[in-house]
Amino acid sequence: MLKSLKIFRISGDERWVATVLLAFFGTLNVLVALSYSDLLAVNSLSHWDAASPIYSLSGYDDCLYRVLTRWNAISFNTFRHPLLAVFLLPLALLNMAILAITDYNLAAWLSAAVVVVCDVYAGVFLYRLLRTVIKVCRLDAFLLTLLLFSFASVMIAGCQPDHFAMSLFLLLLFVYIMGIRLKHHRSLSPWQVVVMTFVGGGVTTTHMVKVFLADMLIRGRRFFHPWNILRMWIIPVMLFAILYKVEVETIIKPQDRARAERIENTIANDASFRKHQQQAAARQQERRSKQLVDSKYFDWSDMTVPRMPVVIENVFGESLLFHSDYCLMDVNKGRPVVVSYRSALPYVVEAVVVALFVLGVWYGRRQRLMQILLSWFAFDMFLHLFLGFGILEVYIMGSHWLFTIPIAVAYALKDIHDGRVRCVLRILLACVLMYYIAANALSITGAIS
Repeated sequence: MLKSLKIFRISGDERWVATVLLAFFGTLNVLVALSYSDLLAVNSLSHWDAASPIYSLSGYDDCLYRVLTRWNAISFNTFRHPLLAVFLLPLALLNMAILAITDYNLAAWLSAAVVVVCDVYAGVFLYRLLRTVIKVCRLDAFLLTLLLFSFASVMIAGCQPDHFAMSLFLLLLFVYIMGIRLKHHRSLSPWQVVVMTFVGGGVTTTHMVKVFLADMLIRGRRFFHPWNILRMWIIPVMLFAILYKVEVETIIKPQDRARAERIENTIANDASFRKHQQQAAARQQERRSKQLVDSKYFDWSDMTVPRMPVVIENVFGESLLFHSDYCLMDVNKGRPVVVSYRSALPYVVEAVVVALFVLGVWYGRRQRLMQILLSWFAFDMFLHLFLGFGILEVYIMGSHWLFTIPIAVAYALKDIHDGRVRCVLRILLACVLMYYIAANALSITGAIS
């Protein structure tokens, strides 16, 4: 057990990466926490039900604030994030104890601490992967690590009280572990698969599919052995489902009933909140008519949105660079689904990033780790573009797949032997990096202020 924890030791030149990310995201998180200090000041669940709609940054939610102020499992959509509230219970108990003693709510600061730690370790694991598994030089690893965090979706997720920073951290941890196992020509051990399934699936259900795809590609034919499927997938998934069922019956249903009563009371006494709930109900009814299947499990899916503009403006647009118009606005609060940039420059830079991505995929196509990441990317695109899940705000999902881009480019930098070509690629990376960091950081600080 202690040996496994050594993976979290930061050493050598990783400290430079950790320091830069700590300073940058620490500053952003402090600004966000200070901006919503008034919202967090009132210790009342009814207040939170009414005030939560005030929180609005690019469609992200204030789930961490809510669950740490008054712990409840329904702060997250438990079908998509079944055990996330349970994982946060120790921090919630700590904050609730402090709140009871001092009447001071530390939710903003505890949330910021969780998110910043996830940001730092996500960067450390990416940098370590690039150096020890793909084996690029320090400069390239540093540029590519910062490139990931310059992307708009990753930068904004790194200062929001939502689950996306945790997802980025876990996925990069999983990728690093898989890279090390592949480097030594070994499969994932049964306990590693089970832990990844429980922890990853507990944070976001779709992460279980990614672990499944990775295990299948690493093991090859051995994956389909009945004993392997039974001990590493059927039994763990059944246990996971039983645990989730227990959580639903003992925690979620009672909390849902209590929340419904609070909302009814707030509606009766607060006209503005009543209007907000009516508008939300109307939007939900409209979304239902556009879903692939009329079921709660297909909430946030939409089959009517044109795909090509979404790919250009959102998947590889807003995910990488915020639009100047409707900057950091929520699609449920007035932002159009598709927004265009004001000039040609963002499209040129976007095309450069996509070209670098394609180049990297070509050079890394025979590497098993690259194949795993491409299967994950294909799954995400199937989920969002084909099924239409989350397509209205697909750009906020970037933390689930954008790390594929710097890893792919790393394979190109490693395998291109012409020094002049590598120099050109580094200059392109540096220009894209500086452009995205400056533009996206200014957008975030402007929106917060």
